Amino acid sequence: MFRVKPGSRIDSVALVGMEASNATIRIYQDGVLQVTRTVSLTKRVVRNWFDYFFNDFTYQTDTIFSDLPMYSNAEVEVELGYGDVAPSIKALVVCRKVNLGKTIVDPSVSGANYSRIVRDDEYGNVARIVERRFVPTTKQKLHVEDSRDADQIRETLISIRSRPALFSGLDDQTSNPWFSSFLIYGLLKDWTLTAPSINYGSLSIDLEEL
Repeated sequence: MFRVKPGSRIDSVALVGMEASNATIRIYQDGVLQVTRTVSLTKRVVRNWFDYFFNDFTYQTDTIFSDLPMYSNAEVEVELGYGDVAPSIKALVVCRKVNLGKTIVDPSVSGANYSRIVRDDEYGNVARIVERRFVPTTKQKLHVEDSRDADQIRETLISIRSRPALFSGLDDQTSNPWFSSFLIYGLLKDWTLTAPSINYGSLSIDLEEL
């Protein structure tokens, strides 16, 4: 269990890269408990009766608590449960969300493998494989429904050019099977804002996980 004090009003809390079976957040204002939310991270894919009886349970690694009351002088407490095993988390993001647009169908997710093959110098045979990180990347195109949001979107993207941010292609749809694939805590590598109409626009973004 741990607490953070954002220092400004927030409306979202994201937990990324967890190893836990459940997560609870509590929001305090001036030491008084105002909000409690708990989510079970247990999941299992069931397509038929065999799956129902024999498929293993797994755990969702990411979740978002959104549309939280924006209290001033708030403190956020996070508690993770994992039975008798110590839970862990890679990133806690406490923020005020910015709507960049609605993800258009056919986004893509890929990854760069930084593992390395070490070969025998004389014959070129594989001596060993050095295991390193697999870094996810994603390319997404978003529909900007109201062109009056273009300035805020552009200014937001410029402001995070050199610092990590959380991007959720499916907002807080944590039950969607693609949710974690298009949730990235990382850097914005590239973006393009286009204006096919005076009333609406589109945004293309390339993201890389930290």
